[in-house]
Amino acid sequence: MKHYSIHPEILSFGRALTVSAVLGSVLLSTVVLADTPTPLSAKDLKQQAAEIKLGQDTAAEVAKTDKFVTDKTEVDRVNRIGQRLAAVANTTQYPAGFGNDKVFPFTWHFTIINDPDVNAFSIPGGWVYINSGLLKLIRSDDELAGVLGHEITHSAHHHAEALAREQSKLSFDMAAALIAALIAHVPTTDIVNGAAFGSYAQMGVLNTQYSQRAEKDADHGGVILMQKAGFNPVAMLTFMNMLGDIERKSPSVELGIFRDHPYTEDRVTAITSELASLNVAITPAAIREATNTPKVTCVADGTSREKLIFGADTSNPLPLVSLADPGGVRAASAAQMLNDLLANGLRLGDVHAVSDTVVADNQVILTLTQADAGNGPGATPELMAASVRDAIQKALWAQSIADNAPDY
Repeated sequence: MKHYSIHPEILSFGRALTVSAVLGSVLLSTVVLADTPTPLSAKDLKQQAAEIKLGQDTAAEVAKTDKFVTDKTEVDRVNRIGQRLAAVANTTQYPAGFGNDKVFPFTWHFTIINDPDVNAFSIPGGWVYINSGLLKLIRSDDELAGVLGHEITHSAHHHAEALAREQSKLSFDMAAALIAALIAHVPTTDIVNGAAFGSYAQMGVLNTQYSQRAEKDADHGGVILMQKAGFNPVAMLTFMNMLGDIERKSPSVELGIFRDHPYTEDRVTAITSELASLNVAITPAAIREATNTPKVTCVADGTSREKLIFGADTSNPLPLVSLADPGGVRAASAAQMLNDLLANGLRLGDVHAVSDTVVADNQVILTLTQADAGNGPGATPELMAASVRDAIQKALWAQSIADNAPDY
């Protein structure tokens, strides 16, 4: 991880413009979206050009100081999701709690930085960066959309320009260049004069009050972009919860997005209220979808039997049972019931075998038959029910281990 010699007071802002630094999100009682954005004035067009030029210059400096991930699968995934969100930002005027909501259509660029630090940032004009360390923690496309939507909003709502103007008398060119250097963690002498930078820092050009406002708006806007682009907005909540868990369990982990604004319960409460204001239901099923939690699925084996398997990775699933079920009706019913129970926190101790029946959370999941058990020596529905119980418990145990593995 690189360390730049930036004034500590300023460095806190550079770290603040990341995906989860806020303590709460902006709540608007009514979210009004305009699919036909307000036409841009001559002044707006000048600012748009200035932001694009600034972004190009800053992106060139980032390219000099950071190594990028080139794996095609990862790059394509981030770009695909980012462009889907960016298409909404380029055509939809969504409310800004900070900065302004004038739509400046940008050509968006999404880049993965090869850095284990858990961080993400954006620079004016449509450049978004996500560290490989943060990407590793993301569990689903929806959670990735939450990160990228947050960062897109920083640029789409012109936070850099707004922060500079609210806190100083700098010209746009100087102020925006200053902000861009901080956001991108670029050595300041590469963009602005070092002496001038130092004096602005001592004047308190950027402070926590305004950076928090920018973060709140980015979080709020990210949820709106997710919903408008067809992603599951609940993923913004699940992702923040996950990062909070990491911070509590592993305080020594280098979480760039938590350096200056620690996780609090207030943040979860605010995002929950945000989702409610958008009529987004936070159901167990939505949470499982947002976190890509493994589930039970049915797979026909090419004969008259139907298999139930458990796992997010279909190439290496945990087998639960193979049933004599030509139409797959019994298997489908059992899978649905198990998934509903999993969504509500099914535990190992909730699963039992009672004679030839598998019971979970006091609900009958599956009754085994002799045809299921087959004609092998000692093959009985009772023994098969016990085997299915053991397989489900094994799957639950494996998942609990995976959920708590300190892989960060």
